[in-house]
Amino acid sequence: MNYLNYFKFLIMFKYIYIYIYLIYFLVLYSTVQAHSTTPGSDIKKVTIYWDSSLSMLDKAVDKERDFLDNYFHNIPNASVDLVVFSNSIDLQQSFSIVNSEWTALKEVLLNTNYDGLAFFDVLLEVEPSDTNLLFTDGIEVFDQLKIDTSVPTYVISSTTKANTSNLVVESLRSGGDFINLNKLSIKEGLALLNIEVVNVVSESAAEMPKNKVASTKAVINKGEVTGTVYGSEGILIGATIAIKGTSIGVITDINGQFNIKANKGDTLVFSYLGKTPKEVIVEDLNPLNIQLIGDETELNEVVVTGQKKQEPEMVETGYGKVNKEKLGYAVKTISEEELMQSSPTNISDAARGKMGAVHYSSGVDLSETVFRNIGFSALLIIDGVPLPKKTSTFFINPSTVASVTVLKGLAATNRYGSEGAGGVILITTKMALAGKKSKTPYNSALLRNNDYTDNLEQVSNAIKDIAYIKALEEYKTLDEVYGHYLKQRLVHLNDALYFANVSDYIMQWGNKELA
Repeated sequence: MNYLNYFKFLIMFKYIYIYIYLIYFLVLYSTVQAHSTTPGSDIKKVTIYWDSSLSMLDKAVDKERDFLDNYFHNIPNASVDLVVFSNSIDLQQSFSIVNSEWTALKEVLLNTNYDGLAFFDVLLEVEPSDTNLLFTDGIEVFDQLKIDTSVPTYVISSTTKANTSNLVVESLRSGGDFINLNKLSIKEGLALLNIEVVNVVSESAAEMPKNKVASTKAVINKGEVTGTVYGSEGILIGATIAIKGTSIGVITDINGQFNIKANKGDTLVFSYLGKTPKEVIVEDLNPLNIQLIGDETELNEVVVTGQKKQEPEMVETGYGKVNKEKLGYAVKTISEEELMQSSPTNISDAARGKMGAVHYSSGVDLSETVFRNIGFSALLIIDGVPLPKKTSTFFINPSTVASVTVLKGLAATNRYGSEGAGGVILITTKMALAGKKSKTPYNSALLRNNDYTDNLEQVSNAIKDIAYIKALEEYKTLDEVYGHYLKQRLVHLNDALYFANVSDYIMQWGNKELA
């Protein structure tokens, strides 16, 4: 009897074991199915790099917002690291996206202040994630965009002046892709991220119909002028509206709308990068709907006549530019066109094979150049500033270099003493040539032989009498000064001298980075 009961127990245990195993299998199968059918469910962490440099002011924020709205609609749960950057990392913050809710992240992005230049090397300081989304125009000034190839990076751009060629190359090199929101729909853009969209979610306002005649008069509603600004491509985000003759100005929001305090008879000036400015007189009429057209000028015919005068060839010698025919030694200058012939990625590649060096092979940095086979490497000088020996030139973007001059002979290098015994390489950048006055009667349009002669200290003292500097001096903290500058600059976006003067003023606060 006991054996029979034991036998029954074994049979029952066997069925219980099978039942538990089936339940486990069904749960595991349903989990795998859920992961395999949910788009983007394998992504655990996303890093969004948000370019906040001044050149990004003209981007289509509505398109980028809609892109992210659809992205999180299809990837409802994600851990997001946000990195807002310009010349430094302005903000680094983490967000948890749950059930497609990304309002907190959206508010941060839409309230970004755009200022300064983009320094792309700061991106390498951030720890990588599973996927990177880089929102930028890729415009380079001091360094070249290089993307970490260990993580797929998708570059998203909505500006019309993006550095498209480099953005395409760098995004593909990382295993990602370039998403141009000016040419691709939201659905097409997300498809490059392997996200299949059925219904596109959009918050953007409808575009203004083309050829619609815009009103040229504004309405006063309780002391405020309201309205919307359009372009041929639709609403314009970040368009500037200023009261003529004053420092009062505002910009349009993400819907292209604005409101500004004004009086009857005031003249409003509407401007936008790449568009022809328009002036509007304030009257008691309907709300303003204004359309800005492209800033394009077409010349019917241009005839240039005159006798060509042979100009002497001037070369850099370290003592300034001298007529090449009057020199008693050889000097070789490599022009910008020669440097960029092979589309180099760095200045070392750009100059290779063009300097007549004894030792300068592939993979060798420009700082290791040897000319006379005497064992000394050449001295590098950038815009008049000598670099320490063996300093890597990786940071020099060849597209920013105007010319490279090689001085080999002892007579040419004696100015630099023993440091120049191995020869001298003079690198002149485009930044060093910009904005200088010419001492010679050349046409200013040729931008040659420009030498800035004003005393910097005199300039610094002179700005104290400028109205917008006096307005900044009324504030007691640097944060208050910067906050007012963000509003004040809207009236001076096309005035380069304004930014130079404000930078000089900020330097007096001791904040070199902000300046």
